[in-house]
Amino acid sequence: MLARVRAALSRPTTTSAPRELPRFDSQTPAADVESLSDEFSEELQKVGGQVARVHSGDEVGNYVLDLMRLSVDASVAVSDGQLLQELSIGQWLLSRNTRVVPCLEEVAVRGQTNLEPQHLHEAAVEVTSMEEYKRVLLDCDVGVTSADYALADTGTLVLMSGGEQHRLISLLPPVHVCLLAPSRIFPSLTQLLAYINNEFYSRERPPHALTCITGPSRTADIEHTLTMGVHGPKSVHVLLYSPAGQSD
Repeated sequence: MLARVRAALSRPTTTSAPRELPRFDSQTPAADVESLSDEFSEELQKVGGQVARVHSGDEVGNYVLDLMRLSVDASVAVSDGQLLQELSIGQWLLSRNTRVVPCLEEVAVRGQTNLEPQHLHEAAVEVTSMEEYKRVLLDCDVGVTSADYALADTGTLVLMSGGEQHRLISLLPPVHVCLLAPSRIFPSLTQLLAYINNEFYSRERPPHALTCITGPSRTADIEHTLTMGVHGPKSVHVLLYSPAGQSD
């Protein structure tokens, strides 16, 4: 197309590559994990989010149960994030007879094997198709995910595609609970993008998308009337997780 444009303008065809731009080098001073955690917490609370520090899977599970006690038939969706699996959050909630929605991978397995209800935990929500999975998430009360990264200067959670199946769970339920390791907090988006560029573009295929979540969903009409939870969760709770005995 460009060759045809040049021909129409009677301009010579060029094959020389454009001059490479100088490498961007951020001069933002390094910050320790504790100060980044404090800044992230402060900024998230400014936009209506809530932050708590937890040190075990029991604390995570009890926090989720406290959010669900307002409804007798409340259900929770737990993503397949590595940290959530390591702490066995889904199994912990099932052991307390909590109605737990299976993760997307489990839904696929059930759809292929046609598991009978007696093979499932009695508290597990039975889902056997993707369409049914979406409908169940719409009726779910709490969604629990982890976050790949976070940004301290805006109180933003960053979820990357390709690994954890967390985007629907973070979007559809009215309450989003996110487990975050303080070591995954970056000062700003500039530092995070530089890190991702070095980590992914040099070794493997980069993520298809980054989902940035800054507090609960907010929507304003033409009269500036603010409504919460129209295009996402009404409340966002971030649990900063550090194992017991380990400093933040």
